[in-house]
Amino acid sequence: MGSDRRTFFNQLVNVGALSGLAAMLPSDALAKVESSIQGETPEVQLESGNDTTRTHTFHAHAHIFHSDTDHRLAHELGSQRLIRLPEGGGFRSQFVDGHKSNGICFKSAYMHVAGTRSSKFGYGWVTLATSVLTGLNVHGVVQADLVFAQVSTEHPLEGYVPSVTFLGTRFENLRIGGREAEPVFDLGICGPKPESDKAYVQDAGFLSRVAQQYHGDAARDAARVGQQGKVECSLVTHVAKTIPGTSFGHTIEVAGLGKVSLAKLAVDQAFHLTMVSVDSAQTGGVHFGGSGANGNTRP
Repeated sequence: MGSDRRTFFNQLVNVGALSGLAAMLPSDALAKVESSIQGETPEVQLESGNDTTRTHTFHAHAHIFHSDTDHRLAHELGSQRLIRLPEGGGFRSQFVDGHKSNGICFKSAYMHVAGTRSSKFGYGWVTLATSVLTGLNVHGVVQADLVFAQVSTEHPLEGYVPSVTFLGTRFENLRIGGREAEPVFDLGICGPKPESDKAYVQDAGFLSRVAQQYHGDAARDAARVGQQGKVECSLVTHVAKTIPGTSFGHTIEVAGLGKVSLAKLAVDQAFHLTMVSVDSAQTGGVHFGGSGANGNTRP
């Protein structure tokens, strides 16, 4: 993506970065958001849809990079690496020019978060978080033309547990160790909204699908952890093409680098998606392309 705003906006459209916004917003609100992105106004107020009966608090964040250690890139990016949605909803966006630091680089990045009452009759509150990186390169070993993370939740007018989707989430031209990698996604791993307003981490269907990503004791541990309030899994079931290193499910052990994890998903009271994680002696733990969303409704 180029730094020219018009070119940048057109490229966002081409990769589908605005499709989630188009699905959740009425035409007049979408026009305001598009104008915001094409200009340099990072925030737009949207209708929260709260009334005297129920009120909703929004939660959404998106990041392009974070690290478990004191990585220099985190300092260079500063506050640009993360955006959060105000509890009252609305729209915020952030465009970041390319960076290069300590063997890690990307050409450009973009994030947005949005929250509003759905304009569709009978629907509740919708929250969206999107993160886009282009030209990602981690020590010349993990490379991708596009890393796209998107989480969207919809809270009902009655009840508390939302439905969730990850539509648009993907890699384009992902390469590991110089070879093309084809992650196979299961964007429906969370399944439909659990019955009887049950939490996802207590839903037998979701826990069963998560357990299939593990084996033996690990599968039993996955179910047990779910009962404790948090589940960790992935939107990637396996990597289809042969790549350097040893792969299992969404993780690849790469000699000389460390463990690479793709499309990690953590579910607790929210949904947290991280597209690329690398854990190595060179980098420590570094994470790229993240989105998270949820919210809560009272009473």
